[in-house]
Amino acid sequence: MTVSAGDEVLIQISSSENIIESTEMSERNSILLDKIKELGEPDTTIIIKQYYYNMTVAEI
Repeated sequence: MTVSAGDEVLIQISSSENIIESTEMSERNSILLDKIKELGEPDTTIIIKQYYYNMTVAEI
């Protein structure tokens, strides 16, 4: 595959967009986890097990 200078710029732009998207997702996940922890027990444990570990209510 031949890559021209124009293609290189597109690859760099795409890569920087992925970094921004990844950073935003990480920040969202961190905020969400903090809010879940603010709920207190047993809600925190239930939500984490159900949505992070894909456990059913019966398994919890």
